[in-house]
Amino acid sequence: IHISSRITHYPDQFGLPAFHIRPMDRKQQVSFLTSYIGNSVRSEEILCHIYRQPGSSHFAGNPILLRIVAEIVQDSDIALPNGLANLYELFLRKWFDRERKKNVVNGTPTLWTFENFESALALLAFQTRKDGLVSCSNEFAREHIMPIIGVDHVATFLAQMAQGLLLKKSRHDDFLQFSHQTIQEYFAAVYLSRHPEALQCIL
Repeated sequence: IHISSRITHYPDQFGLPAFHIRPMDRKQQVSFLTSYIGNSVRSEEILCHIYRQPGSSHFAGNPILLRIVAEIVQDSDIALPNGLANLYELFLRKWFDRERKKNVVNGTPTLWTFENFESALALLAFQTRKDGLVSCSNEFAREHIMPIIGVDHVATFLAQMAQGLLLKKSRHDDFLQFSHQTIQEYFAAVYLSRHPEALQCIL
């Protein structure tokens, strides 16, 4: 069995039958959101907001991206922003704040600031995109984010990031990749917005 999220990765030489998982339809999207936030009316309102934006059908039909929406709205009546980048920024700040509060309750210190957290993932996303990588080795990730996170905390950082919606590990835990290409693209864009001179290395 060969499983991939990208049709270009299908190995034709194997001659295997191919099955494609279709995006969720509108009814499934409502059911998915309702399972997280417990309110079908609110779920329908959220989907109406998403569908008014460009590229909405791809966003709403993807479980990973739709769960990000659920993470934002499930604890409050916060209004969803327009634009995918604004949505990601709001999610990341909310996710980081929730993790920080968990650390306070558990009596463990937060080992990095939001700025360091965002900068580390932005650098990793940029480097992988620049090198044309879908995934990277743990060593590659550690090497690039260590100057930001610090040698004493880099292993903890990567382990924590891989537990959520941001990064995921390979089956044998030796490779990492962003959980969705648009998340990688968002962080890469964050890096370029702060380091426009890096474009000269690409163009």
